[in-house]
Amino acid sequence: MSSINALDKIKEIENKAAEEIKALRQSAVTELVKKIAEAKETLAALEKQYSELTGRDFTGAKIVAKSKNASGYQDFTGSEELEKLLQVSGGTLNRKGFNSAGYSLKSAIQIAKADPKTFSFEQKGPQGSVSLN
Repeated sequence: MSSINALDKIKEIENKAAEEIKALRQSAVTELVKKIAEAKETLAALEKQYSELTGRDFTGAKIVAKSKNASGYQDFTGSEELEKLLQVSGGTLNRKGFNSAGYSLKSAIQIAKADPKTFSFEQKGPQGSVSLN
């Protein structure tokens, strides 16, 4: 009879440990996501300073002034620009994400409509999002 109690105790400890590991793993993921977001913000700020000092982007290409639409946010100059932004942003951005990056959701949706193999979009009135396929 004592072996059954010992087996029950082992299973109880294993289950408790599995739950604790799961919680710690989720906590670690949350911390990493936060650190990645902070690093992206730092990188964007450094690239902006570099561009302001040199007149070139970090790849060495000359910076061309981008047009701004009526909302005050820049329109995308092409699908490559939108694709790069989505790649560094995790693959999907909503209106708030585009606005934070200085771009217009409207122009992103126009590009997504024109290139459905590369992009998908969802629009609900003035809100929406664009994703990489």
